[in-house]
Amino acid sequence: MQPKNNQRRFCRYRWMKWACTLICTAVALNTSALYAQDTIPETPLSDDDEPFFYRPLSDSTRYHFINYHLNKLSFYGSGRSSFEKVFEKMDSLLIMGRKSKEQIHVLHFGGSHIQADVWPGRVRERLRYFSPETKGARGFIFPQKLGRSNGSRSFEVQFTGLWTPCRNTELDKQCAIGLAGISVMTYDSSSLDITLINDHYPQYRYTLARIFHNTDSTSFAIDVVDSAFTVNRTINYEAGYTEFALPSPATKLRLRFTRRDSIQKNFTLYGIDLENEDAGFRYHAVGVNGARVPSYLRCTLLAKELKTIDPQLVVLSIGINDAKGKEFNPVLFESQYDQLVKRIKQVSPDAAILFTTNTDSFRRIRRRRYAVNKNAVVVREVMLRLAKKHNAAVWDLFNVMGGLGSINQWKKIGLAKKDRIHFSREGYTIIGDLMYDAFINAYNSRKEQAARK
Repeated sequence: MQPKNNQRRFCRYRWMKWACTLICTAVALNTSALYAQDTIPETPLSDDDEPFFYRPLSDSTRYHFINYHLNKLSFYGSGRSSFEKVFEKMDSLLIMGRKSKEQIHVLHFGGSHIQADVWPGRVRERLRYFSPETKGARGFIFPQKLGRSNGSRSFEVQFTGLWTPCRNTELDKQCAIGLAGISVMTYDSSSLDITLINDHYPQYRYTLARIFHNTDSTSFAIDVVDSAFTVNRTINYEAGYTEFALPSPATKLRLRFTRRDSIQKNFTLYGIDLENEDAGFRYHAVGVNGARVPSYLRCTLLAKELKTIDPQLVVLSIGINDAKGKEFNPVLFESQYDQLVKRIKQVSPDAAILFTTNTDSFRRIRRRRYAVNKNAVVVREVMLRLAKKHNAAVWDLFNVMGGLGSINQWKKIGLAKKDRIHFSREGYTIIGDLMYDAFINAYNSRKEQAARK
């Protein structure tokens, strides 16, 4: 009988160990958004509510594989001086509040890490509370649903008509593409309704909508349909957009595209910029699944639309798709990235540049065989050289998340997906928190240095 008793005790021990592991994992996931300094609560706030900020939690609540001590921005050359212009605007937001007229435009480029808008959405959410009195604006968006792809959850999309997408990743297609890295075309008189939604922080509203599209004579007419407003329309042919000005703030945009003449053949949408006169941040995030550096070099309208957005800070998170295969060429990668930075600086010479190194990931080496992608180390070295060349800053996400092989740790507790390339929603939220903290710490350290003087 003794073997059976031992077996029962062994089974009971295994069951208790499994239950304990499950409970600990659940607790870790529920507290993942609370690990960093000044993390906001996950409860909705009205425009009149004061946001509550959590104090820093103890190290025991943090993930042991994340290198929090490395979570900072590293400046190269005169990179700090370009960020100083951004920081001065942030000073104004804090000191003047609603009376400040400063609008800070941040433009974040990337691939699938960015398209879903969880990582950048988290940064946008926290920047919304940087100066609680200022509201900011939602900024540049693209309704990915028209192209039958995933997109941001910060707005809902409803549409009619058949739309054909063209992405900067599709080498077999020849089409005009702008800042979004994607365009959609329709030959039907159709409609597009966009409703801004914010579940965790005060709602964005707009009074100015810029619709980037083909503005030549073959384009359908575009109108805003809303009986509650008298809308002023202006077409900027040179910049390539139609602008609608509303007399009062709104959260819903209802567009109609109509063929009114036989010469009008189609309508091509490149993106939408939702703005207002409020001070605060505008965090524009553009990402295309599978996008590489040359993908954005193919965007023929990028410079024109970039000039309209006029960012003070450009965040470059491109590189994970460039480095995923055996054919990765570091020399070509650096040359192409250099071209992209030059194009950006040609239009926005005063913009601060921030490189974010690749996340750790796995790559396929043969059928059903995967290995740690060591190209991430090479990409990091390339970005450091580019930062020195272009007087930029680097956020070393690769080492912050744990370095080579750390993606396994993220996957074990559900923060990364099975492919060990992409992250879960919780994982991307943590990355957004880390990036925000690194940015704010750079701002705070600059204020501390000034105080010592």
